[in-house]
Amino acid sequence: MVAVAHINLHPEMEEEYQRKGRPLGITRGEYRVWHLLSHGYTNATIAQITCMQLKRVENYINSVYYHLHIAGDKQLNSRVQATLKFWDINGESR
Repeated sequence: MVAVAHINLHPEMEEEYQRKGRPLGITRGEYRVWHLLSHGYTNATIAQITCMQLKRVENYINSVYYHLHIAGDKQLNSRVQATLKFWDINGESR
């Protein structure tokens, strides 16, 4: 049996997650990583900030791509697509 750590989000981010991330099927951990990714942080920096292993961050990012139906696109980088979707969902300006 594998222990799963519960990710605690800042209260404002928790509210945002409940309204926007959860309906997409995204976990709290994935939402936190997606939030940081959409603000330009590298995978290594996200791992440092969240105290996660780099591999877990990469897995969360791939899971976010899956939930957002983002596939490799030669015209638009997957990371950029995820950022644009985060901004659209959260009403942030580009």
